Amino acid sequence: MTSNTRWEGMMSKVSSLLHNEGGGDEEAAVLPETSSTPSLLERARDAAGLRPTVREELIESACPKLSFKQRLYGFLICFTIGLVVTISSMFSYSFTRLLTGDPEPFAIRYTTGNIVSLLSTAFIVGPARQLKQMTSPSRYLTALVYVGAIAMTLVSALLLHSASLVLACIVVQGLAMMWYMLSYIPFARRAVRSCAKSAFFG
Repeated sequence: MTSNTRWEGMMSKVSSLLHNEGGGDEEAAVLPETSSTPSLLERARDAAGLRPTVREELIESACPKLSFKQRLYGFLICFTIGLVVTISSMFSYSFTRLLTGDPEPFAIRYTTGNIVSLLSTAFIVGPARQLKQMTSPSRYLTALVYVGAIAMTLVSALLLHSASLVLACIVVQGLAMMWYMLSYIPFARRAVRSCAKSAFFG
């Protein structure tokens, strides 16, 4: 009788252990289901239509994941290089060659500096968002003029060899860039328009 009692006690302990292991497996199986449930933030993004599209996800996966510190360093380095190249092109021998009828060196240096400075902002906002901003209804025309002026600067220098056209395209580049930057300042374009009207038309 005593041996039977001991055997029954051992079997009850084994069955209780097996039951606990089964319970643990059931709890582990439930965890992935709860983790796959959309969070409150994800549901809010879906409701507001802010869920990234497949195209945006592909762009994000193609672009490197950088921290804010890395983005800031990249912006400062590229912007500084572009600014130095642009300014140095106006105070170098290439500008003298432009005035004497040889526009190629100056056009290449000046345009390269502007392109590098423009691309530096992609480190802050990202290339996809920058492209969206440049093609927005209030900016696409200015961006188109700016890019067209850059292309015409190179064409005028490398193909047409015209110093006067290069100077004209550089002026257009500067004005288009200034007008593009004013679009990010509230009411800045309106203030410039009113000042221009009062200056030229009284």
